[in-house]
Amino acid sequence: MQTLTRILAKDIMRTDVATLRPEDSLESAIELFEEMHISGAPVVDGSGTLVGVLSGSDIARFAREKGKGIRAAGERLEGLDDELTEEEGLFDVDEYSEELLGRERVCDWMTAKVISAHADSSLRDLCKLMSREAVHRVVISNGKKLAGIVTSFDVVRCVAEHG
Repeated sequence: MQTLTRILAKDIMRTDVATLRPEDSLESAIELFEEMHISGAPVVDGSGTLVGVLSGSDIARFAREKGKGIRAAGERLEGLDDELTEEEGLFDVDEYSEELLGRERVCDWMTAKVISAHADSSLRDLCKLMSREAVHRVVISNGKKLAGIVTSFDVVRCVAEHG
């Protein structure tokens, strides 16, 4: 499919990216995900440098490992769930864990390895990267600075439009 090599990350990336700070609480991260209908966000420090990514999968995996009372709503995180409906929440949280989430920090839950690409990367290269790394989002960066993001939803939408 020739479209995959002609379309570049800069053609489909979102530049109005919701971000988190390392010191944000996990509770506020989950609220951001639900408010913005997203399932993950880049983490940037005070100078705007990329330091990690927090995804719903990271939260669910950590919660399972630590035995905290947080669970993904249904099996949402197994599919391409970058967009949530207004009625859906990303997580079910018990009362004990809700208080705990206010004390937990994003920096303790995020993935420090940022899967990123350049704005001139082809759609084909983005697809290969997402597949190889098993991720639903690729941060588009200019060095260590955030330029945008491409999610699996953006890729599907692009293919549907340009087939």
